[in-house]
Amino acid sequence: MNAQSYAKWNQMSVQQKQEFIAKYFIEKCKQTVDQWNLLSEQQKGTLIDAFFELKADEDELRAISDPNFRRELARLKGLTHHLEQDAYNKMAVNPQTGVRNMKYKK
Repeated sequence: MNAQSYAKWNQMSVQQKQEFIAKYFIEKCKQTVDQWNLLSEQQKGTLIDAFFELKADEDELRAISDPNFRRELARLKGLTHHLEQDAYNKMAVNPQTGVRNMKYKK
């Protein structure tokens, strides 16, 4: 199990872990609890890594399909662009003189 998955896994309660395995191993992979119990710790760790990646992909797809989220993301991208341009203008240096651009001095 990678460090990121390990950190997430250790924060989960026993019930959350059971629900997580039920959702991804039993429901999505169409496997059984007995099959899970037969796996080695290394195999379980590899599967848990993959399940966390799958969960992240599902969460991202769910978020992108939400029109409110898409609207907010577009707004934040525009704001980020504006802030980057503002910072660049404030910090710009004239390449010929090496003097800061005072165009936007406040």
